[in-house]
Amino acid sequence: MNLMYHQIGHFYSFFETSESDLDQISQLIVNTITSESKAVLDIGSGPGDIALQLARRGFTITCVEPSPSMRSVFLSRLNDERSMDPKITLLPGNIETLDLKQHYPIVLVRSVLFLLKDLGQQIRALRSIQRHIGVNGKAIANFVIKRDTKFKEKKLIGRRTLGESEYLHYSQSRYEGNVKIVTWIFEMWHQGKCIESHKEDFRVLENSFEEIKCILDQTGLRMIDSYENFSGKNFSTDRSESLIAVLENKAL
Repeated sequence: MNLMYHQIGHFYSFFETSESDLDQISQLIVNTITSESKAVLDIGSGPGDIALQLARRGFTITCVEPSPSMRSVFLSRLNDERSMDPKITLLPGNIETLDLKQHYPIVLVRSVLFLLKDLGQQIRALRSIQRHIGVNGKAIANFVIKRDTKFKEKKLIGRRTLGESEYLHYSQSRYEGNVKIVTWIFEMWHQGKCIESHKEDFRVLENSFEEIKCILDQTGLRMIDSYENFSGKNFSTDRSESLIAVLENKAL
């Protein structure tokens, strides 16, 4: 698995998931779940933003996160919300080999599949997802759609001010052959000077829509709904750069 976040894990939740995004993801789960059980498997749970939001809404969540840095941030946040302890289980694990011997009404896999190295890893990951989906259960997973090979200049995508200090989040991307490399840069500024900077590169595995349908078919999954984002905007095969797929297990 394409591990990342070693340098920037402590910045991730500081910028990445707004309250409106959390509400949209939580609402999609509420709208998708058909079981009376409110159990969720959250693979790639990161710093726990979504898990905590769901726990506050009465769900119980099993979280799997491979990054020690992210788990450290997650545990720190749980220490501040001890009432969530009975509702959240946090485990290390790799999506390609994960087998919890349990089925769930909802399996959430956000910002994971496009961080894998190749189609072989994606197929193994999707088979893992399939074996954890229960009867009448669903999985929600997102992909990055292959569109172009343009270099993207450094762009400011996040800014927060704490007292007299300012935190900035930049992103840029390039291609090495057919592989997209995204660089995230986090800077802390105080009194007009950058006093701390962290950078991390990560590969992004892009798929065509036809390729996604093919690997889903190979792994026993069926796409029953597709969106461009978690707000529920309809996916466009001609325009959308991301795909939120709602999946079911064809074997059940």
